[in-house]
Amino acid sequence: MKYPSLYIVIPLMAGIIVRHNLHAAPTLTLLPLTVSMVVLVACAILFHRIRTPFASTTAIVMAFMLLGFTLYDIRYTHVATPQAVGLTRVSGVVCAVPQPKPKTTAVEIRTEGEVKFMVYLQGSKPPKMGDFIEVSPRQPTQPTVEGGGDGFDQKNNSATSLRAYRRYLFLQGISATCFADSASWQVVAGKGDVGLLMRLRQMQSQMVRTYADSLFTPAHCSPAEAALIEAMTTGYRINMPSQQRQVYARAGVSHMLALSGFHLTIIYCILHILLLSRFVFGWWRLIQRGLIVAVVWTFVAMTGMSASLVRAAIMFTVMAVSESLSIHVSDSGVGIEAEVGNFLDEMGQNRAINSLSFAALVMLLYDAFVLFDVGFQLSFVSMLAIIMCGPYATTLTQAIRLRRRPWHRAWRRGVELVLQKMAGVALVSAICSVATMPLVAYYFGFVSLLSVITNILVYIPAVLILVLAFLWWLFCFWSMAQDAIGLLLIKAAAWMNAVSQWVSQTDWGVLQWRPSVLTVILSYLLIAGIAWQLNRHAASTR
Repeated sequence: MKYPSLYIVIPLMAGIIVRHNLHAAPTLTLLPLTVSMVVLVACAILFHRIRTPFASTTAIVMAFMLLGFTLYDIRYTHVATPQAVGLTRVSGVVCAVPQPKPKTTAVEIRTEGEVKFMVYLQGSKPPKMGDFIEVSPRQPTQPTVEGGGDGFDQKNNSATSLRAYRRYLFLQGISATCFADSASWQVVAGKGDVGLLMRLRQMQSQMVRTYADSLFTPAHCSPAEAALIEAMTTGYRINMPSQQRQVYARAGVSHMLALSGFHLTIIYCILHILLLSRFVFGWWRLIQRGLIVAVVWTFVAMTGMSASLVRAAIMFTVMAVSESLSIHVSDSGVGIEAEVGNFLDEMGQNRAINSLSFAALVMLLYDAFVLFDVGFQLSFVSMLAIIMCGPYATTLTQAIRLRRRPWHRAWRRGVELVLQKMAGVALVSAICSVATMPLVAYYFGFVSLLSVITNILVYIPAVLILVLAFLWWLFCFWSMAQDAIGLLLIKAAAWMNAVSQWVSQTDWGVLQWRPSVLTVILSYLLIAGIAWQLNRHAASTR
């Protein structure tokens, strides 16, 4: 079995998707699936011997489809709780950064019963994350799963219908909404339980305030540069205007604004260098790996635990644990021997797909609704495309060679490495752009034709922003060095903004296209077939 985790994840996803599109009661949907599973397993046993791979695989697939149904129903029942509807008084802890809207401030609160409300508040001074507030809404709370609609303050996007926005809130775990004017809510001091995750989230706001006090001076930094640095290093995008987001979307590099595996990879590499990973062994190596994993998850929790970051953090954790704590037990004939090894090595070239599937499995078991998150879909599709087309991209980049005669050996090898890295960035950008194109067009209605070129141009300033921001915080005790690093950081942000602005201004760089669901499915079948052929070709040429 090359990909054992896929036999679990794909049926689990299929069960969640099928249950999401069925509007019947849980018992009416689980009954036919259970009967179908029994029939298929019975047929497998009748036409094959018992314990054959076909029979066992069929049972596993149907069992995890049933699990997908169950997980969706559990999450649905928790969010669509009737106790959250029709309330005239709501109180709880502000569990997310308040989002400013055109006329109100959207505040997400969590009650003691772990029910989430979206409250639209009026007032000149909105609450902060971690505050305990009491709200007496102008009208009773209304559900997000069905009906209602009054009290919504939609995003500044006329193309988003009220029904779509209500569905978006429901899939984010919001049970109900309400509206309150400035005299109908208050912050209650000394109440509420602020746990560890909430304290980590509060660090995000503290970092933004530190940026504003020490780095973002009007003489050196424009609002666009400040918003870009905040988004790429802390995940805080409230101060970024919609016009700047549109510029990055048209340029095809909006993924740079949302923290993802790219940002976590840079942080992971910096930690490996600072902690001298190549020079520590034994128990010190275990401690060093554990420290890296702890720092990575702290950063993920501090920035809001987006789907793409959680996916990358799980994969990094699996890699670190497998390299450090995997124990192989064998019987040598004299006695039982145990040695530390890497269980991912037993999977060979399939370890990347299995670790990616394991990350998806963990996230879906925790929250079945995450499957419908756009960031989750784009992150996993792009990562799967990189894994599938990686061998072909490696073969192409390694084929770059320079003539020996006019070059010194050391210089020639250095130039070859630079060209191979640039070609690798270009190929990875092309792979991700093609792989995510149907989803981007389906959700946003356009496709950037220059995304590959833009990704190459902004790759260097994006890496510089992350590295320089890390050094800026590291040298907080030395003001002279911090000021110099801050100036370089602002220049890198200005470079990235200028490139994205230049690309987005081209009239022919964006294709307007909004495909149907069937078109998206057929597009991915075509992309999967091409990727499979390229993978086979790369394997045959090695």
